[in-house]
Amino acid sequence: MQSITNLLGAKRWGLLLGIGAVGILALVGWRIGAASAPPSAVAQGKNSTSVISTPTSIDPFAIEQMLMATAAAALADPTLSEHGRRIYTDELQTLREQTTSVALARTRVAATKTAQPGTPVALNVTPGPISTMGPLPSGILRRFNPPLPGQTAIFTNAWRNEVDGVWVSTYAGAYTQNGDQGFIYVLRWQSWEGGILTDPLPGGLFDAPVQGGALTITAYTAGVLTLETQDGQTLFFDVRSLAFIPEQQ
Repeated sequence: MQSITNLLGAKRWGLLLGIGAVGILALVGWRIGAASAPPSAVAQGKNSTSVISTPTSIDPFAIEQMLMATAAAALADPTLSEHGRRIYTDELQTLREQTTSVALARTRVAATKTAQPGTPVALNVTPGPISTMGPLPSGILRRFNPPLPGQTAIFTNAWRNEVDGVWVSTYAGAYTQNGDQGFIYVLRWQSWEGGILTDPLPGGLFDAPVQGGALTITAYTAGVLTLETQDGQTLFFDVRSLAFIPEQQ
C-alpha cells in the first residue's frame, strides 16, 4: 500500500510539475510577445479597457494534448489506486471539456464575423469522449466543471440527462463581457458505456432571444428545459431541436 501511495504521489507531482512548466513557458511567451509589440499597439493599449497578448510560440491545443496524454498514461497503470484513478479521471474530463470549449469559441468568433448583427449563431460542436466514475450525475446540477473559461462566460447551473437515447449536457449562464446576454451551451453524446461518454453528436452555443441577463435552468419536462432570466422572464429550450421555443408545447 505504501508503494502505491508513493507511486500516486510521484505521478501527481509529475503532472503538477508539467503544468507548472507549461505555465512558465506561457509566461515567457507572453513577455516576449509584449516586448516585440510595435509602439502603436502599446499606445492603443493605454486607451483600452484591456490588453490581450497572443504569443505565437505557445499552442494551447498542444499543451492540453500533452496534459491529457500524461493523465491517460497514469490511468493505464494497473497499480494506480482507486483514489488516484478518480483524480486523473476528473483531470482528463476537465481537459477534454476545455479542448472542446476552445474549439467552440474559435468557431463562434469565425461565424459571428460573417453573421449579420443580431442574428443568432448556432454552431455544430462535436465533443470528444468524456470519462466519468460511477453513475453519471443527472438532473439539474449546481456543481460541475464549467465548459468555458471565466473570462468568456459565467455559468449559473447545468442540466444533464438521457433524451431519446442521447446523453445531453446543457449549461446556462451569460457572457462575462456582456452580462445582459444569456445563453445555453449544449453538448451531446450518443452513448455512455463503461463510465465513458462516447460517439459525440453536434451541439452548440445558443443565445437567449431576449437580453434579460444570465439564464438559470429551473425545470425539465418532456424534452423541454424551462429557464429564467436574471430579470424574471421565463424561456423554453427544446433539447431535441436545439432551439428556443415560444412556449412549452
